[in-house]
Amino acid sequence: MAAKAFLQVLGITINVLLEHTHSIGEEVLYWADVSGSNWYTGAYAVQTAPGRLWRFLGRPLLYAEEGGIRKAVNPTASVSWARFYDIVRQCLDPRAMLSLRARLLSSFTAHRSEIRQKCKALGAMRTRNASGIGLLIGQCSLLKTEIDSESATDDSLRNAVLRGVLTLKVLLQRVVHEGTEYELEERIFTAVEREVVRSQSEMTTFPQSPEYVIEQLFNILDELLPDYSASSRRAISHHGRPSCLVRYWLPLSVGVLSTSTFLRLISSRQHELIRWISNIGSTACEFWGNWVVEPTRRLIGTIRHDEKSEIALMSKNSLEADRASLERMVLDFVLDRPESEKELGAKQIDTLTARIREGDLTPVLRAYEKDLRKPFIGTVRGDLVRALLIQIQKTKVDVEIAIGGIDSLLKSQELVFGYGLSLKN
Repeated sequence: MAAKAFLQVLGITINVLLEHTHSIGEEVLYWADVSGSNWYTGAYAVQTAPGRLWRFLGRPLLYAEEGGIRKAVNPTASVSWARFYDIVRQCLDPRAMLSLRARLLSSFTAHRSEIRQKCKALGAMRTRNASGIGLLIGQCSLLKTEIDSESATDDSLRNAVLRGVLTLKVLLQRVVHEGTEYELEERIFTAVEREVVRSQSEMTTFPQSPEYVIEQLFNILDELLPDYSASSRRAISHHGRPSCLVRYWLPLSVGVLSTSTFLRLISSRQHELIRWISNIGSTACEFWGNWVVEPTRRLIGTIRHDEKSEIALMSKNSLEADRASLERMVLDFVLDRPESEKELGAKQIDTLTARIREGDLTPVLRAYEKDLRKPFIGTVRGDLVRALLIQIQKTKVDVEIAIGGIDSLLKSQELVFGYGLSLKN
């Protein structure tokens, strides 16, 4: 039971370490962005200028030493004027004027150096947290090895659990403020060995060790883990990005100072603002209706095969009517020819009709070729003109057949074309 409780506390601690490591990583990325850009570094200098000015003004001008201790004193009028004269004389020194640019550059370099120091401190914290997580996972592996081992005894299992609890305890005490990760690991192992010796010397029998483990786990949950979280948050706050008030004091100040001007501008342009808002609302409604609702309705109609949404290049019965007219025209032409004085039978008429339906106009073309030899007689008789008109009707039927093929192709892609036409409309 103590081992299971230790594993639960170990999981909670690892989650806390991971959360703080993630927070530290975000702060490191923020400082990396600031230090990598001159504009961001300058913005950081402007953001922290009020705090620096406040700290500068908070320093007393004069100090007095009594017993080796520096104490601030209130200067007299003569001393104050002398100090003021000395400051003015130093400012008017030509060498000071020539070094103004160097001072500005040194200030910029100082800000960048401060940012690097913060990055370094946060990076060390992140490395220590990662090292601590590795140590805790190693304790899990050691405990699993002891449990799975065939030669494991109760004493070895108790010893593994006790070492894991002590490692967790010492880690939470030292992970925030230790030096490098190597120093952290070395000091943790040394402290754990010292704690093991001390705990074993205090306990007369081993069966008391589970009680000691439970007591240490309560101490970790009630004191050490909250203390670590608070210390880690303070360290992140100290080395991390400035607060929102520090980062945005300039736009907030500008906004507060320009509030009255903004309100006067709004009151003087009240009617124009109302008209703009109404125009924006009507534009949004028209956009929604014309570009969202109407195309969607047309698309749904196309999906449901609405007759109004069908794409067609000609009427449905146009081809059938023109083809029937062509058949009648060819039959009448053949029957009216002098060579057709003998009445055709029903079977011959059906055969001729089937050939005409397939596009065979051989009788008409033969008569047309014959009349072309004597076009004047053919024109007077009318056969040449009739043959020509029949060929025109045949051309019309062929065009309608081609258009019907295009119409079928469009219907196979009706959904795509319907969506495009809906958007266009």
